[in-house]
Amino acid sequence: AENGDKEAMFNLAVHYRNGEGTEKNSEKAFHWYQKAAEKDHIDAMYSLANHYYNGKGTEKNFEKAFNWCQKAAK
Repeated sequence: AENGDKEAMFNLAVHYRNGEGTEKNSEKAFHWYQKAAEKDHIDAMYSLANHYYNGKGTEKNFEKAFNWCQKAAK
């Protein structure tokens, strides 16, 4: 993940979200979803939108949630 691999970034985010092999941490999950989404990882875009929509690891932001869903759908 640290080397810029978007799949590794996404997988790390999932581990933080679910507490697999580490404690659950919504902020770290959000961080890694964002990194992967910025590299055009589709599932990360949807997950990032979900975090914005529900305020997990970040402030609720419906506009950003909508924008990430739109980008993922393209």
